[in-house]
Amino acid sequence: MQYSIELQFNTHSNQQIQRIINLLMKEKVISVAIEQIITPHLTLAVYDALDINEAINNIESLRNKFKAFDLKLSGIGLFPSDEPPLFLIPKVTIELLTLHKYICELFDLYKNSQWQHYKPENWIPHCSVALYLSKKKIFDAIDIVLKYFQPFIVRIDKIVLTEFSLHTLIHRKKLPD
Repeated sequence: MQYSIELQFNTHSNQQIQRIINLLMKEKVISVAIEQIITPHLTLAVYDALDINEAINNIESLRNKFKAFDLKLSGIGLFPSDEPPLFLIPKVTIELLTLHKYICELFDLYKNSQWQHYKPENWIPHCSVALYLSKKKIFDAIDIVLKYFQPFIVRIDKIVLTEFSLHTLIHRKKLPD
């Protein structure tokens, strides 16, 4: 089973991101299925294997080391693939990079099962708003998002462990303010 460690946003931030997703659904650029099931997030790491109890303990240990923080979602982007995701790009901060590096070190025992795209030298933080876009839908999605998108501030207030493929929540830890 594969697992992801993610940062999630507070309720207000989720609503802001969900407005963009809803616009894409309203214009029939994306389906209701995946985009409504997945809670908006930034993925810090994905692993092919983890010890669940150890992972939960590691996440619990973050409470004393990291606090909730703000990020500015400042742009949109795509990854090159046959069916790319459309995502919002955060302005990278020292806090975000420090947290990512700390997670990678905390889970160092599992570094051989960590997906390459999420290793510190490769990681590109992003918040997906549309998944599996066809070539035709890519341009429609970009047009819609560009029409309405203005950079905005979001609040990261949770770190979560999920089962990756089904995006099933295993553990959630609220970060202190």
